[in-house]
Amino acid sequence: MKRFCDLSKSWGIGEDTFEYWSWAARQYRILAEILEIALRAGLRLPPLLPQQVEERPQQLALEPPSMPGLAPANTLQHPGYYYFQAARYTQERYKRFKAIEDAEVRSLHS
Repeated sequence: MKRFCDLSKSWGIGEDTFEYWSWAARQYRILAEILEIALRAGLRLPPLLPQQVEERPQQLALEPPSMPGLAPANTLQHPGYYYFQAARYTQERYKRFKAIEDAEVRSLHS
């Protein structure tokens, strides 16, 4: 996604165009579909919740306990997350498309 964002600016289809949002929504939808297939085939997603940390009240903690777990931005999410992102990007695409359409209608009436 990052590489496409960088390239899209040089192609003239940056974040202000509906083509950009269309492409991004499609990528998220495809990822969600592939992930769904992988989960049905046995892929297991790592848990995102930190594991239980054993506390010892008799010791004073000078540093916060380490919380093992995965950062959500660095691991796969449930397919629903990617479908949700695809839907959000489709809404952005629609807003950009509507803005262009409205501009054309105004120019025809001028």
